[in-house]
Amino acid sequence: MDVQSKIVDRLKDKEAYLDKVRVAVAAAHKQDVLIIQVVVGFRDGVIRSLCRWWRRGSFPTAS
Repeated sequence: MDVQSKIVDRLKDKEAYLDKVRVAVAAAHKQDVLIIQVVVGFRDGVIRSLCRWWRRGSFPTAS
């Protein structure tokens, strides 16, 4: 379930969506279903570095 603020803010009735998310999470917890929460973010300066690489057309590769 996607609950990024930019996504949820686009919904007509975001409270109804979030209520459904809460109910689904509570039901999963009740059944001992593993819930995985992922938070994605960038370190300071990473976005600027990615933009520079994008403009150059070259991205760093993993070693």
